[in-house]
Amino acid sequence: MRINTKKVAVGMPPNLYAALEKKAAEQDRTVASYIRWLLWQHVDEKDL
Repeated sequence: MRINTKKVAVGMPPNLYAALEKKAAEQDRTVASYIRWLLWQHVDEKDL
């Protein structure tokens, strides 16, 4: 069974990517996984 998902590409400066890599590593996540987690946190906080 296939899950319905959408893909998003995001451009960012190298220093922002490096900061995300560091934060992701602290949680044993990939950068993509960490960004998904951040987005879900934002959605939950804003009650969207």
